[in-house]
Amino acid sequence: MKKRYISMHNYVCWRDTPTPLDWQAIFGRSAPIELEIGCGNGEVLARRATELPQHDFMAVDLNWPSVSRSMRRANQMGLPNVRLTKGGADIVLGRMFRPMELSHVYCLFPCPWPKEKHEHKRLFALPFLRLMNSRLIDGGTFRLVTDWGQFADWVSEQSVGSGFELSRRMIGAQHNTKYERRWQDGGQEDFFELTLTKAEHADVPAYTELELQTPLLDEFDPGLLAEFEHPQQTMVVCCREFYYDPVKQTALLRMIAAEDGFSQNFYIRVARREDDGKWQVRVAPGSGILPNASIQLALDTVAQRLRRG
Repeated sequence: MKKRYISMHNYVCWRDTPTPLDWQAIFGRSAPIELEIGCGNGEVLARRATELPQHDFMAVDLNWPSVSRSMRRANQMGLPNVRLTKGGADIVLGRMFRPMELSHVYCLFPCPWPKEKHEHKRLFALPFLRLMNSRLIDGGTFRLVTDWGQFADWVSEQSVGSGFELSRRMIGAQHNTKYERRWQDGGQEDFFELTLTKAEHADVPAYTELELQTPLLDEFDPGLLAEFEHPQQTMVVCCREFYYDPVKQTALLRMIAAEDGFSQNFYIRVARREDDGKWQVRVAPGSGILPNASIQLALDTVAQRLRRG
């Protein structure tokens, strides 16, 4: 049986936490905050948190197994200055942190997406670097280590206009991470280190939560429920399944909403309100969505399709 995390006390659910976050309340103190992008097994995170007890550490990873392993390691070592979350670094960085709130960001051996057709998936493009710049304090730094020289070249090119000053050098193995050990086993001993130091502030405002509008219908015909796909400029919303309970007079639609490469899976609930008898189209409770324009488009599209009768 795979080992599980020990406790969830150091997990921060960014979807359900009011923004902007109160880091002083989360960590119970005021201290410099570092962000690790891609925590892997939590080895580096745990070492830095141990070596710098006067700093607080937040780590983000797209994969739950990495978050789970890192939480277990932090719990076993009794590290009170570590918090973790699962999600995309761009969404987390933009939503969880105010401008000029981070002291340092680092990322070790990220996936470089080497194929040309996958280049759009690379994280450290200019817009993301400007976002990161805005969240760092004056003089704050971002450190990236990669095994692939072409990726280091690409990030260097993207840093132009980001407000960072770039320094670059070759380093030997010094982090003892899973991927570093893998490259060493393959015979690679030298790696590319990029350090970006904030020289000018990039003005990227703090995230503002969108207040979703829930459409109302005077009438509702379940026969109008159907799967659909609705693209609109940079967004697309899809209904993949739908269910209707004639006893409770409630419909559920399984939705996908995508905007600027960020997709969310959730349910829309259509049910009659007791106070005025109108049918309300809303995000189903417990969906855990990030309220953005694509979610609003999904609500409006469903309501529009159900009014066609």
